[in-house]
Amino acid sequence: MPRFFFNVRGKGLPDAEGVEFADASAACGEAVTLAGEILRDLNGKMSEGGDWQLDVTDAWGDPVGSLRFSVTRP
Repeated sequence: MPRFFFNVRGKGLPDAEGVEFADASAACGEAVTLAGEILRDLNGKMSEGGDWQLDVTDAWGDPVGSLRFSVTRP
């Protein structure tokens, strides 16, 4: 099975191990779950300018998906 990596930019959390998934679609689905867990763990404490991004890459470092989060105020 192919290996995918979940790197969080803006939080300094690179993924050195990766996880095997059947395909890129399954890995991107897991990225949504992971992002939800990160947001939950922030416990409402994401402040303006606390932007971060979850990038999913394949074993060759090629991007397969990305989720971006930011706080802005009117």
